Amino acid sequence: MYNGFSMKKKKKLKKPSSNRAGTNSFLKDFEARSKQLYIYYSKSFEKGVGSISDVLKEYSTRDIAYSLFVSSLWLPNIASMIKHQYILAIYLSKDPSTFATTNRIATYDDFSHFLEEIKVHLPTFYQLEDYVPEPDWGEIKFYHMEKNYKIFYGSDLETPYDFLSNFQITVCSMENEFLKVTGRSPSRELLLTLKFQDDIITGITKQPANRDLPEVRPGYLEVPSEEFWKDACTFLLQYSVVEKLELNFIKRYTIELGSIKRETLNAVEFDNTYHHGLLIPAYFVMINESFIPLLPRRVSGILLDSWHLEYERNKDKLIPSTNAPITIKIGNELHKYLKERLRTDSLFQHISALTKSNQADEIIFSSAFISQDMLILFFIMPPSSGEDILKHLRRDVNKFKKTYHLLLQKPLRLALRGERRSVE
Repeated sequence: MYNGFSMKKKKKLKKPSSNRAGTNSFLKDFEARSKQLYIYYSKSFEKGVGSISDVLKEYSTRDIAYSLFVSSLWLPNIASMIKHQYILAIYLSKDPSTFATTNRIATYDDFSHFLEEIKVHLPTFYQLEDYVPEPDWGEIKFYHMEKNYKIFYGSDLETPYDFLSNFQITVCSMENEFLKVTGRSPSRELLLTLKFQDDIITGITKQPANRDLPEVRPGYLEVPSEEFWKDACTFLLQYSVVEKLELNFIKRYTIELGSIKRETLNAVEFDNTYHHGLLIPAYFVMINESFIPLLPRRVSGILLDSWHLEYERNKDKLIPSTNAPITIKIGNELHKYLKERLRTDSLFQHISALTKSNQADEIIFSSAFISQDMLILFFIMPPSSGEDILKHLRRDVNKFKKTYHLLLQKPLRLALRGERRSVE
């Protein structure tokens, strides 16, 4: 059963089950040390907000947006995405009048000096920057609407390719429903998000080869090379967001300066909004009637979070009480996905177990296939939260029990509803 909207997997610290004195002592020491670290982190977070604000006000809005775009895309900086979001959140909390009115970054030395000024004030995000994402640049492609697009794989979204595939299967199968209720097209927004990534990856070519990358550690941040800075800035100057994409889509994923409230810039609020996918939910910032890209490696996650919220706001209108049309559409898309990837003659669609009286059971599985000596069955439920899924299962628990016992019969007999025949 599939929930099409969960985004990030959280790591949980498992508590030891032992009650021995030594274990308890270790846990107390660990908790005390963790508390001390978080107090230090919170103080350095607050201090960094003030110090970085002082640095930013000496530069223009364009200087800052361009520099963060370049720094975030430099492959050796791939493990410092939280630091970039932190700087960006401070930047977006300021009124445009706060910044210099003339551009100061005209040379590579200016750019390098800007980043070095910022770096010394950055806190260590020891809980958030705890891994190194995949340092990719165009190696991963995603197929959508008859075309392959280069995408960013390494990001703060875990396994983005899988989540985008899930988005295609579930959300895009509700295309007509979303268009009718919200006026938005998930398929079109996915296409534009993919195209945006492909444009950047194709347009910027001066990344270091993977074999030349330094050993990247969590949180590592350095000044990009002069060659890359020039290449990325040239791309920004030549790339017209309005010409390449669509205005309504651009506006939907644009944030304005001053949009983030200063009082939310504390360690607790920052961590919470990050974990819930609400930290800077935008692809672009509006500056002097122009749209400037922010952190492109985050756009897939932002797309998914946006559609999660859209679904939650409108789910009562999107899914009729019977649920049947939506689950059938999702099941058809899932079957298509499996058919394109599985090399087997034992893939079946719209299956039910057969009763002893040769009647098809009322529970319908969208797809099934045989893997070695196992039968893999797929049952589709409408997109929903974990609590809604449990309610559905409790309501139909007797039906599922009956189906379970039918599936244990030997020999197992299945009804292929679409083909009006049975298999054993």
